[in-house]
Amino acid sequence: MPRVASVPLPALARPLSRAERGELARSLGALLRFQHRLRAWPRLGRTPGGTPIVSLYLDGALRGCTGMSEGPPGERLARAFLLALGDPRFGGVAPADRRRLVAQVAYPSQLARLALEHAETRVAAGVQGLVLSRRREPPVVLLPDVAREYELDAAGVLRALEHKAGLERAAWGPHRLFTFETESVVARPGSSATRASHAADSALDPADAAVRWLARQVASDGAVTFGVEPRSAERHLDGVMSHGRAAAVVQALALHPRGRPAAKRARAWLERELARGLAGRVPAFPRELPLVAGTLALAKLAGIDCDAPLRELAANPVLGAEPWHAAQVVCALGAAAPPALYRACVSALDSEPRAPWTALAARVLGDHATHARVARTLAALVPPAGGVGAGTLPEVALTALVVEALAGATERSARTARARAFAFVLRQQHLAHVPPDVREPESAFGAFPLTPVHAYLRSDVTAHAVLALASMRAK
Repeated sequence: MPRVASVPLPALARPLSRAERGELARSLGALLRFQHRLRAWPRLGRTPGGTPIVSLYLDGALRGCTGMSEGPPGERLARAFLLALGDPRFGGVAPADRRRLVAQVAYPSQLARLALEHAETRVAAGVQGLVLSRRREPPVVLLPDVAREYELDAAGVLRALEHKAGLERAAWGPHRLFTFETESVVARPGSSATRASHAADSALDPADAAVRWLARQVASDGAVTFGVEPRSAERHLDGVMSHGRAAAVVQALALHPRGRPAAKRARAWLERELARGLAGRVPAFPRELPLVAGTLALAKLAGIDCDAPLRELAANPVLGAEPWHAAQVVCALGAAAPPALYRACVSALDSEPRAPWTALAARVLGDHATHARVARTLAALVPPAGGVGAGTLPEVALTALVVEALAGATERSARTARARAFAFVLRQQHLAHVPPDVREPESAFGAFPLTPVHAYLRSDVTAHAVLALASMRAK
């Protein structure tokens, strides 16, 4: 992109190629080795013509961040790295810590002007960064990573930009605001590790990498990990509705040849857990009827025989008041579901039209009119950035579920919305780019986070992403 007066910093005109990523990873690795050993200045490879923004991390914490748009492309990368190494804002880097530094270079792309009055509603936190372009002053740049590291929503990102600029939003009138996305490459200590990571990135497809990660969450006895905190690699076995979430993992693993051994172990464990849970012998098992029904429905979708207790719960009128779980039950039982239960799901669309499970239930029952009705609503919910957010539901899992729910929709708007949603899901995977604040990248490789700004790796979120991948490949 040409550097003209209307553009606050040079940006990439296209995504980085695999070869460019490899060259950048090697250059970053060489710079990391240089700053540790202080031997001969490294020979850097070819670099893109945009603005490199280098961030340095130590044990998951940011220690320096600087961008550089002056000079030839190769010099920009070197200057940004050296300036980040001496950045005093984050405590600096002690000599003894240099060998553990992790480096990321992010190149802005898709730079677009944003009207101030639309900022809070149109910024996709964690996906888009912000640039405040000021007259006769350097631009103020906020990377998308900031939202993830501090779990900020759009309003929080704007407040962070106010703080960095030292200027309240009410005084931004004479200035221009831009959004941008990034193409990022990470290098970790050790050249062989960097090469191995890059080779793994390019060799695995998204489904294979996700299934490998899911299979690692299944213990030898079949117990399914609820989630992983990527910054510490701490694993959690239990959580809200953990058995239903484990069922989604089983369903996803069973779709892929590499995942079937783990699916078999997990299914046997889950069958035992469900029997004990229904008997009141598992403290983490839900007690509320809708949650129990949803858990059993997901288990049946994963191939577990639980028809008798599920049909009993489906006949209870209390379930109809919870259309999310009621629709899950209809999906699982199909034509055997009580007609009144499905009617309750359809009636609830008047007050809550955002209902991907009802769309899936309609498709199972062959109710094309209801499926088309919900599909139109879901398509309208998918923003240009692609992520579908709704309250406390994990954005990545909900967006993946929308991808499934829109399968078979015939209207063009629904098909294009589905493609946007699917692209959003794929962009969140820790595949070509495991975030630099993840201490043990192998604990996150292939997984999907809760949202672009919530780093936690809940197993069922990755499972729903695998199911969305399968639904796209089945078309």
